[in-house]
Amino acid sequence: MISLDNFKSGRLHTLLTSAFSHSDLDHLVTNMIGLYFFGTNIGKLFGPEFLLKLYLAGALGGSIFFLVHKALIVPSTEGYRGWDSSRIPGLGASAAVNAIILLDVFLFPKNIIYVNLIIPVPAILMGAILIGTDLWRVKKGRGISQVQLI
Repeated sequence: MISLDNFKSGRLHTLLTSAFSHSDLDHLVTNMIGLYFFGTNIGKLFGPEFLLKLYLAGALGGSIFFLVHKALIVPSTEGYRGWDSSRIPGLGASAAVNAIILLDVFLFPKNIIYVNLIIPVPAILMGAILIGTDLWRVKKGRGISQVQLI
C-alpha cells in the first residue's frame, strides 16, 4: 500500500505495487471490467507495450497525487479529526485504469458507453462525469474512486 510513511521510509516500490492490489472484491472487479473493455481497445490501437506503460504511468501519477493530497490537503481540511495522515494507506488500480479509460474517451468521444450495462452515455460525457466525480470526491476528502463503466 502507498502511504506517506512508506514513502518516507524508502519503500518507493509501493508507488507502483499499490496499483496491483485491492481492498475488496468489488473494487477489483470494477477495475478489471474497466481495464478489459477500455484496455482492449487501447491495446489494439497502440500495442500491449504502450498499454503497460500507460497503466504504470497512471499508477505512478495516482500514487503521487495521493501522497501530495495526504501531505498538503488533508491536514489543512476542517474535517480532519486528528488521524495521522502519514499512515493512511492507498490501494487499488483506479488511477491506472482511469488513465486508460480517459485516453479511450478522448480518442473516441462519440462512442457510446453503457453505464451499469444499461444506460447509454456518450463517451465525452462519461469522461467529464468521471473527472468531475473524482475532483468532487477529492474536495470532499474521500479520495478517488472508480465509476463502474462498460
